[in-house]
Amino acid sequence: MVAKVGKILQNIVESKGLKTTHIAEDIGISHGNFTRLFNAGRQISADNVLKMIRAIAPEKEKELMSMYCSEVTMPHNLKIALEYLSTNRILDVFEETLIRSEQNKNDELKEFTSLYRLLFKYINSNITAHELYKTTRGMNVKYEDSIVMLRFLELYSLYEQKEYHFLLISSENLESQIDSLLDPYLKESYKARLCEMLQYITLKVLNDPIKARTYTDKILNANIGYNFNASSLYIHGISYLFEDVEKCLKFLEDCKEIYLLNNKRNDLEVVSLSIEFIKVLWNQPVDSFLDTEHKAYSMIKNGQTEQGLSILDDLDKKSTPDAFRLFIRGEGTDDQQYYFESMKLFLKRGDRYFATLPKVRLLALGVPEYIIDAVFH
Repeated sequence: MVAKVGKILQNIVESKGLKTTHIAEDIGISHGNFTRLFNAGRQISADNVLKMIRAIAPEKEKELMSMYCSEVTMPHNLKIALEYLSTNRILDVFEETLIRSEQNKNDELKEFTSLYRLLFKYINSNITAHELYKTTRGMNVKYEDSIVMLRFLELYSLYEQKEYHFLLISSENLESQIDSLLDPYLKESYKARLCEMLQYITLKVLNDPIKARTYTDKILNANIGYNFNASSLYIHGISYLFEDVEKCLKFLEDCKEIYLLNNKRNDLEVVSLSIEFIKVLWNQPVDSFLDTEHKAYSMIKNGQTEQGLSILDDLDKKSTPDAFRLFIRGEGTDDQQYYFESMKLFLKRGDRYFATLPKVRLLALGVPEYIIDAVFH
C-alpha cells in the first residue's frame, strides 16, 4: 500500500505536469521524500505524505491517507496515523491501526495506543463520559505525547457532561504542554483539539463571539482535517448571527458543503436546520421547509399568525416545547412570559449566546434591563 500510494501520486504528478521540486519547496519538505516514496516505495513520515497529498490530489486525501495509514509500521508513523484517523473519523482504518499498534513492541507507542483505544471506545459510545473520566483519573503515563492525550480524554469527559467551567480550569497550561511536544503534526492537531472545545464554550457559554472567532481561525488555518474545519465554520458562522447575517449564512453554507462531500448526514441536517431558522429570523426566503416549526415561524413573520400558532399548538401536543419553540411562540404573541421561558431554557442548557435572542426581544418590549439581567446572569 505504501508503494501504491507513491505510485498513485507519481501518476497524478505526471498527468498534471507538476514539478516535484516546486511542490517540495511550496510545502516545506525535502525533495528526497518524493524520491523515497515514488521510486523506492519506502515509508516516509506520514505528515509529509499528507502534505504531498494535499498539494497534489486534495480530493483524494481521505482515500490515500487511509491507504497509507493502513500500512505504516514505524512507531512515529503509527502515532500520526492514530491521530489523523481519529480526528477525521475514519473509524474502520482507525480500529485496524489500533490493533497493529497494540502488537508493536515499542513501549512509548503501547502507552500512546492505550489512550487511543479509550478514545475509540468513547467515539463509538462503548464507554460513557463518566466512565471515561473515572478511567483516565486512575491512569499513569510517562511519555509527553501520552500525558497530553490523557488530559484531552479528561477534558472530553467534562465537555460531554457539560462541566464547562471545570473544563476551563482543567485546561489551564495545556497549550504550553502542547507547545513542548516535539512532533509538529501532533502539536498542531492537539492545538486544534483544544481550540475545538474552547470555540464552543467561548461562544455558547461565555457569550463572547469575537474571542470565539480567534479559536475558529486557528483551527481553519491549521487545516488538520474536514471534521475540525466543518465544526469551526459552523461556530464561526453562528458567531455572526447578531452582527452580519450574510457572513453568518456564508460560513454555514461552507460548513454544509463539507458535510455533504463527506456524507455526514446527521451533521448536514443540523446545519441545514440552523440555516433555515436563521433565514426565517432575518426575513430571508426559504425555498422549502425541512422543519414544521420553522414553517410556522415563517407564517408568523409573514402575517399568518393564527395559522402559525395553530401549527405550534399541534407540535406541543406531540412534544414538550423547547427554547426555540417558546421563542417562536413569543414572536407570534409578544407575550413576555414566552420569551422569559425561552431564555431560561437556553440558560439551563448553558447556551448564553442563543439566550440573547429572547433577551433582545424583551428589551424591545420595554422590559427593564435589570429585570432581564436578574434571569440572564
